[in-house]
Amino acid sequence: MGTFGLVASKIDDGYEDFEHAVPEQAVTLTPQQPLASVIVKLGPRAGILIPSVKDMVTGKPVPDFWVSWKFDIPNGSSTGTSGFSRWTTRTSIPADRDLSLEVSAHGYKKWVWADGSNPSQPLYLRLRSAEQRVITIELQPEAKKPRAIRLGRIYFLPYADEDRPPRQ
Repeated sequence: MGTFGLVASKIDDGYEDFEHAVPEQAVTLTPQQPLASVIVKLGPRAGILIPSVKDMVTGKPVPDFWVSWKFDIPNGSSTGTSGFSRWTTRTSIPADRDLSLEVSAHGYKKWVWADGSNPSQPLYLRLRSAEQRVITIELQPEAKKPRAIRLGRIYFLPYADEDRPPRQ
């Protein structure tokens, strides 16, 4: 028994999930009072992010990717990540906060939400409660790595330039 903090969510309707929620109410259970009735008020709705990610070269959709965000909180920062596939097309993100965004996918360079005229300067996304935002992202494919060559039972692995031993 003891005191428990309560949070509630309804992700389908855009209310925050447990990762971002702060307990708003507490209930104490004892052996004499093992049950309690509470009314939990849902907090503000989250923002809804709807990313569309394409291959920069082919223009084809990238079906599997990750969206990560970060925002400052007192004494640090908070982060979150959502995985996407052809079946997952949206995610809730904290509303009314300045979020930095990154998108990554296997075989592609990481994309960072940044100023197009100054890519080293990050931009921040801020959604209001219940706001939905569609963003379109083009990921640049990574250079393909050379494959091993097999001659009989021997495999020859090409060196990456930084792994090549110095010539003497």
